[in-house]
Amino acid sequence: MEVILPADPVKVTRTWLTSHLPGVTVVKNRPKEISGWLVTVRRSGGLNPTLVTDAAWLTVECFAPTDDDLGALAHETWGLLHAMTGEVIDGVQCYRVDTLGGPADMPLSDPGESQRPRYVMSVQAHFRAGS
Repeated sequence: MEVILPADPVKVTRTWLTSHLPGVTVVKNRPKEISGWLVTVRRSGGLNPTLVTDAAWLTVECFAPTDDDLGALAHETWGLLHAMTGEVIDGVQCYRVDTLGGPADMPLSDPGESQRPRYVMSVQAHFRAGS
């Protein structure tokens, strides 16, 4: 029996963004304390449209020191997500990237704290599964 395992879409996307965003920390889980330039990538759903394709829904958050920096980081990240289309990343083919929700200015606030600037976006990234 052959078992076909999908690649980890979060790991593949983090690898891609890390290689194209020097000086930016790209992680899966948002750290308790946020400082500097930070991008988070999490799988929020998805499906397998074919036996060898994973169509992952990825939610991405961006944080930066200033509002101007944050806007620039969010839009660069958005462009880089779509630029994965047709690329082989760490041995994994990305077939296409579809928009689920474009960059949105959604400040993060914790009880007792002021709002922390944040952009959020979502894509569906289609990756080839391996065996």
